[in-house]
Amino acid sequence: MARFIDEGWLARHIRKTRAEYEARHDLIVQAVTDRLRVVPSIAGLHVSATADALSPDELAAVVRRALAVGVVVPCLSMFRVSRPVRSGLVFGYGNIYLAHIEEGLQRLAESFGQR
Repeated sequence: MARFIDEGWLARHIRKTRAEYEARHDLIVQAVTDRLRVVPSIAGLHVSATADALSPDELAAVVRRALAVGVVVPCLSMFRVSRPVRSGLVFGYGNIYLAHIEEGLQRLAESFGQR
């Protein structure tokens, strides 16, 4: 491990993963801003976004339709500690390839269109 760090491999790995995660984050943010309001965050491998135009029940229906086509995107309300419940979604991207994110976002958009 010391050699891995001393020879600069750790620094290279961190630069590479940082760039990859930034690309994933940016793709999600750009794709959802027409329907959702992104919640600012400086940490984590996820994007949270609120859906003020949808009730929690309407958004849950979107999530169910997305799940039916292979897209797992949990409701923000699953992570709440107390009331009030806000309509929103959480997009995790830590272990998903960029191309798969693009496909998932397209399927999710179609799930919104079915409401």
